Amino acid sequence: DIGKNIPEYLPTERVKEGLYSGDYYDVVNVADRLLAANYGDARLDLFDPNLTLLTSVDLPDQPRRIVTVDAFGFDENEDGLISPSENLNLALVGGNSSIQVVDITNLQQPKIIGAIGMPGMVRDLDVDPAKRRLFAGGERGPTVGFGQAFYMIDLSNPRQSGLLDDDGDGKDDRIVWEHPYPEGLSGFRIDKERGLAYVPTSKGLQIWAIYDLCC
Repeated sequence: DIGKNIPEYLPTERVKEGLYSGDYYDVVNVADRLLAANYGDARLDLFDPNLTLLTSVDLPDQPRRIVTVDAFGFDENEDGLISPSENLNLALVGGNSSIQVVDITNLQQPKIIGAIGMPGMVRDLDVDPAKRRLFAGGERGPTVGFGQAFYMIDLSNPRQSGLLDDDGDGKDDRIVWEHPYPEGLSGFRIDKERGLAYVPTSKGLQIWAIYDLCC
């Protein structure tokens, strides 16, 4: 590995290697590309490693967080089988009031295929593709002041959009569980193998056995 033999820049010699102007909130690498949450223009932007803009997809909500998952399988036609066409690479994009589901199977042509309405701003995301569960941390209302919550979301059909509210409680039924955090939560991490969620707060670090809660 030749990279290990390249000397590190001294602090006085370090330079900013590149810049693409914009109000960006998050970035993730996908293969040899970068997906960036362009908050200012409400877009998901695709760059090459040199920050050349390759393509974009306009979003109906200003993006804040991105998580991606490869080969996400779901039984779209409900025939009991998951065919190759029912495996998608997805970018899940949390915004001010929703989570947008973007199909990035063809990275050059990303497209929105679904959306999940959220009570408020989404601050953090994680996904467990094996369980088809999405986890979110964020606000409990449309503005700051309602407190925050940790959410578990059903992602068994990523192509669904609109408010799914059969019980009439005003919240999307795909939010299958939530726990309030009036003091706020500072991100979280999911241990997918053991089914645990680690939630840091100002009052301590909590551990949830997430799949004992439901589903």
